[in-house]
This record gives sequence, C-alpha cells and structure tokens, in this order.
Amino acid sequence: MYTRAKSTVTRKPLIALDGPSALALFRDRDDRAQMVSDSVYEQIQDEEWHCHDDPFSIADLHVFGGINGRSWEQSDLEDGEPELVRTRATNLSLCTNRSRDIKIVPFDSLGLRPPDKSSPLYLLTANSKAKRTVRNVRQRALGNEIPRDSFRRLGKSVLVPTPELCFLLLAGHVGLIELITLGMEMCGHYRLVGGPTHSPTVTNRTVFGCARLTTPDRLRAFAERMRGFPGRSLALRACKYIAGESCSPMETIVYLHR
Repeated sequence: MYTRAKSTVTRKPLIALDGPSALALFRDRDDRAQMVSDSVYEQIQDEEWHCHDDPFSIADLHVFGGINGRSWEQSDLEDGEPELVRTRATNLSLCTNRSRDIKIVPFDSLGLRPPDKSSPLYLLTANSKAKRTVRNVRQRALGNEIPRDSFRRLGKSVLVPTPELCFLLLAGHVGLIELITLGMEMCGHYRLVGGPTHSPTVTNRTVFGCARLTTPDRLRAFAERMRGFPGRSLALRACKYIAGESCSPMETIVYLHR
C-alpha cells in the first residue's frame, strides 16, 4: 500500500495592509521618489539641459509630475524598488497574522516600515476569530466581500489596497475632518511624510510635486458600490467636500475654510 508523501513546499507568508499602513507606504514611496527626482533636478541644472533650444522647465515637471509623476502602482524609484502589480487576490483567509510569519516579511527590501511602538503595522484579517495578539501589530477583521482588483501585490508577501479602498478603510480609523484632509492629500500633489501610522494627519514634513494617487470621482464611485462596508457612510459624506489637484496642505486648509 502506497502513502502520499507530505509536501515539503512552504508557502511564503502573505499579509494584507489596512488603511493606515497602506497610506504610510504611499507616502514613503513618494518621499523616496522625490529624493530621486531632486537628484535628477540638480543634475539637469548642472548640465544646463535644454530641449528644442528652449530652457527646460523643471518647475513644470515637478508641479505636473513629469519626473516622478507615474501612477502610484508603477515604480519611479531606483533599480530594485519593487513595483505594485495587479492581483485578483481578495481572499483574506489566505493572509497570515502570525508573529513568526510577520517577522520574516522583508520589510526593508519592500520599502515598508518595520512594525514598532511608534508606528504599528495595521493588518486586515478574514474574520474576528482569526485575530491574534502580536506585538506592534493592530488587526482588523474584514468579512465583507471585496471587488476584484481592489488590492495590488507588493513583492510576494504583501497585499496593498488601492487608494480607493485605502480611503474607505481609513474611514474606520479617523473622523470626518481628518478623512476629508486625507482625501485632499490623496487627490492632490503633496504628501505628509514622517509621521506615525497611528496618527495619519500628523507629519514631520511635506513633500511637494507628487502625482495624485486618485481622484474625488474615483473615491466617490468606489464608496458608492461598497454597500454595507464599514465606514462607507462617513466616506461618502467626506467625498462631498473633497476637491482634486491641491498642491499643498495650506491650499487644502484655505479650500476647506472658504
């Protein structure tokens, strides 16, 4: 009698980011992209680059994203920076939240912040029974059905929500005013970087000249289709006040106080 040998193939751990950690990832990637574009800017200035005998307008490139203005799911950074690629995976039951699995996720090579006390890692789980107590990791059960293409895969270990899903997830962590300002940032050309993940509106500095992550219409359309999703009503309420193309936090403040 023959017995089937046990498989020795081990599946790489897969985690799914919740809104605050996904937003921190978007911000950090744009921050690093800006550093690269700044170095390009300095090089162009040194070489006095001209195009068609006219001075090359670097300011225009920064404002409209010509240097680092590729879409959020593409890599603008140095060689080796992992790209966010499309995936149809939406089954969160395939994602892990075990401490031993989280420890072997290559955070540094993926451009993710390793979880610590000041910036905990926010993860999604399939249901409340799957939640575990893990140091510096905050978990949220998400049993709702999620549309296809709502996540992007980062490397082989991380599922990242799209900006539209990220915005909806953030509605479960912040109030109305904070959600509006975050929506303005995501639809604008600046990023608030350097702040802790548990306080998305707290920042150490601002990066300007970023490509927008999404648009007000896309945020609204995604929220409208997600009936029964936690935070949907707050997200739809916030969408009424969100405008696109803001270039700075001050411009956002002036717009909201007009």
